[in-house]
Parts: sequence; structure tokens; C-alpha cells
Amino acid sequence: MSEHPAAPSTVATLLVNYNGWRFTASVARQLLLAGHDPSRIIVVDNASADGSAAQLARLLPAAVIIANANNVGFAAACNQGVAHAWRLGAPAVLLLNSDVSFGPGFLRALLADAPAPEEAEARSPEIHWMRPPGEPWFAGAWWRGGLPGELDHRPAGDPRLDVDVLWSTALLLTPAAWRRAGPFDPGFFLYYEDVDWCLRAGRAGVRMHVHPHPDARIWHAVSHRTGGHAGALRRFHMTRSRLRFRRLHGPRWATGAGIRVAVGLGATALRLAGTGQPAALAAHLRGLAHGVGTHAAPASEVAPSAVRDVHADRHVHVGHDDNEGRDDRDDSDGHDVRPAPTA
Repeated sequence: MSEHPAAPSTVATLLVNYNGWRFTASVARQLLLAGHDPSRIIVVDNASADGSAAQLARLLPAAVIIANANNVGFAAACNQGVAHAWRLGAPAVLLLNSDVSFGPGFLRALLADAPAPEEAEARSPEIHWMRPPGEPWFAGAWWRGGLPGELDHRPAGDPRLDVDVLWSTALLLTPAAWRRAGPFDPGFFLYYEDVDWCLRAGRAGVRMHVHPHPDARIWHAVSHRTGGHAGALRRFHMTRSRLRFRRLHGPRWATGAGIRVAVGLGATALRLAGTGQPAALAAHLRGLAHGVGTHAAPASEVAPSAVRDVHADRHVHVGHDDNEGRDDRDDSDGHDVRPAPTA
């Protein structure tokens, strides 16, 4: 592992793909224009049905393609990719969504004054909506405790740069930060894995830092593949993961099953019923049923569990799912492992 801070030529970048190879390839091309080493781009494909792994291997011949036989979820896929980044000796790994856009100076700006590998730090740029451009979407947040959603969002441009929570939309991690906090909790199939990790990392002494350089700014399409903010698939996974998060981090009075159901069904279900959104309401109720009925192990139990071995076939790796039969995974819907923009 390098002893020097990450640079565009040494950082590893991880992209998780699910049926969206065109978008993933577009982000990879932007990385190459920003000076990224093509052999340090890592793509984890979560059993896409559109031939993504083969397409990406063709378009990105120098990249590492990890092709999972099953959709293991976003958190577990990230753990696979991060583990491979450390095997490459990367001084830092950048988690990046496949529905983002940035300029050619992105990497150089994000990595300016980058922490050394032995410094326990996670950093993120300020993230803006892709449409309309220039409007802030997320720039870090502080955790107030209590229930999910109780975040004080940092306004873009705020001089306070140390926060409690960063999104995995664009998240730079050092090896020391990953060692202290452990991997993502694979029980979060989609959503809340980053908030959970940040809270664990913060308790372990990891610095959460917003890097406000204007050239490091990225633009995010936000949930287009899951149907936007009203998408039933997004609603299901958001509700399910919110309940898991609540059991791990919520106050004691919110951890009982009866309280979870009452809080979850409360305003959201009534609002969906009252606004004539039957698909969204059904997804919300299914998410509640799955979330209430599954086990949430303490973070200390789940943190080391998600990294899988990969088997090389030229530059395409096949990951075998070792979570088959877990009661905290959903295997019913056509999961979207991270939203990508529609054309």
C-alpha cells in the first residue's frame, strides 16, 4: 500500500452497476478524462440481465470488472470493490455513483491536500442536482440522534467542513478509515448503508470532511432508475432500510416492533393513501413488513461479513454469493443497486 496521499494516477474508484452499463461507462470515461489510471477503475456488476459485465469489459479493457452471480445489494458490492482496491495497493478508494457528472478537474481538486493512507478520513465534494444545474442537493450533515431523517443538513458553501454524515454518492475513503469503521453493513440492501457507516466511523474516530473546492463539485441525476422520489422500488427499499437503521441507531423507545410499526405506518402510509398512490402505498407496506420481520445484528457482528472472493477469467471476475439464505436480504423484486439517469 502506498505511503503517499492519493493522486489521480493512484486512487482507485469503485462503480457499482446494475443494468446500466451505458451510464457506468460514461462515468468511467469522465474519470479517464480527469487523469484516472484505467487499471484502477473497479466495476462491481450485480448480476445485470443486460449483459453489462461483457459490455463493460469490452469498453473498459484495462478496468477490473467483478461480475456477481447474484444481486448482493449495494453495500455488499461496495465491500467487494473496496477490498479489491486495497489489494491493488491504492492509497484511497473513491465510491462513485453511476448517475453523476463532473469536469476534467474533478479528481485533482478532490484529492488536493488529500489525507495520507494512515489518516482516518472520509471526504466528499458538494453534490448538486443535475437538473436544474447548480442547485445544491447534498453537502454533508450533522446527526442529531433519534430517528432517521433527523439530520441537520449543511448548506452548500457553509464554512463548517467537518460533519457527521456523508453520502456514498461520491465518497473518498482512506485505508485507515475503513479499518477503523469496518465495511458497510450488507444488511442494508439499498439506502442508509452510508449513514450507518458514517455514524460507526465517527464513533471510531474517523474524520468526516466536506471538500468544497468548486472544481470537485459533482452533479447527480438522483433516483431516475427507480422512478424518482415516488418510485415504488425506491419506496420499498427506503422503508425497509429505514427500519433497520432505526433498530441499530434509534433511541430505545423506537426499537420495539410495535413502535416501529406505529411510527412507520403513521403519517407516511396515511399520506400515500390520501393522495391516491396505491403502488407507492403497497411498496411502503411491503417495506415495513420486511423491515419488521428481519433481524438487525449489531454493527460489530455484520461489519466483517460482506467481502467475497473473486475468481479471475481474464479481466472479468465472477463473485459467488455467500449470503444465500440470509433472512435479512430481499430476493423478490428486480432490485436496482443504484439509480442511474434515463436518457
